[in-house]
Amino acid sequence: MSMIMCSADIPLAIWVHYEYMHNGHPHTATQRIRLDLPQFKCERLAHLTNYIFAKGYLPCKARSLVCWKGACGKHIEECVKVEDVLSWGEGLCESKPLRLVIGEPLRDSYISQVSRQC
Repeated sequence: MSMIMCSADIPLAIWVHYEYMHNGHPHTATQRIRLDLPQFKCERLAHLTNYIFAKGYLPCKARSLVCWKGACGKHIEECVKVEDVLSWGEGLCESKPLRLVIGEPLRDSYISQVSRQC
């Protein structure tokens, strides 16, 4: 198990597992993203999502098709602080990465339900 920490026990990186849900056969990939890069503000998951798209790790057209999930499959909102996610043990190592699900069919119906509740 590989964890990268600095002396103050603040993670220097977060592990992200991409899950492509199209074509009926999920494709996956895992990546370590450094959090200590200069001029990279990563306070909330939305910042991490924007960074992933800005770097071209995913095509811009997929931005509306992504959602975050924990290792157990629980949906995590983009407004959640990255430090909170890391404190839950999510994304700290390659064996328990934070999941970025791309193209999940249920996401649109979930958003519709949430927006009706607001």
